[in-house]
Amino acid sequence: KYLLFLESDVKLTEQDRVKLLSKFDEDYIEVFKDAAITQHNFIQEHYPTSIFYLFLASRYQKMDYVLQILNQQK
Repeated sequence: KYLLFLESDVKLTEQDRVKLLSKFDEDYIEVFKDAAITQHNFIQEHYPTSIFYLFLASRYQKMDYVLQILNQQK
């Protein structure tokens, strides 16, 4: 789904997409590595909106904002 999201951005090169796909995996792990079960539930309950925001945050390097929000959910 993230690849489809990136493909909608016609300004990205194929190399950019590959880098961002790799980065998303790292960002996703960073978000959930110390996450409480409530944070997983929060994402699932608000899917697909939450996942879309996670896509945006990863794409535009705003993961610190996502982590801040999730830390407030603990």
